[in-house]
Amino acid sequence: MMRRTVRARGHEILGLHRTRQYLFVAHLLAALTLILWVGLMIYFAIVFGPLSEGFAAEIIALLVFVFALPTFLVMLHVGAMRHSARYGDYADLVDRNSLAYAIVALFFCGLLCGIFLLLAHRRLVGYEGSPDASAEPGARF
Repeated sequence: MMRRTVRARGHEILGLHRTRQYLFVAHLLAALTLILWVGLMIYFAIVFGPLSEGFAAEIIALLVFVFALPTFLVMLHVGAMRHSARYGDYADLVDRNSLAYAIVALFFCGLLCGIFLLLAHRRLVGYEGSPDASAEPGARF
């Protein structure tokens, strides 16, 4: 019986499957963290606000909003990276790969999200920074 050959998508040719998994988990964790920040903001502004004296609850809700903004930006950035990885646009993926977003994710999106972004960063930097440039992507790690 002959095996059929199926044309591979861009990420399969480049060996980006593991990187796509890391980006998916980071995107999911960033979204869950954003839901948590919004829930805290609603709690402090609407539920806890009438029970407290002065503007303490509103100030806390404003601080939570300040923490939610970087989480939203990380989520948008990881979504754009996932889009590039999904369609095999390796040049765009490497351009979007940033250690700064991974460090921001460590502080604002939680340790796991930042760790997964650091793992994705390591895989992508490993491709272009490897001493053996002729090696296929994905073969090193």
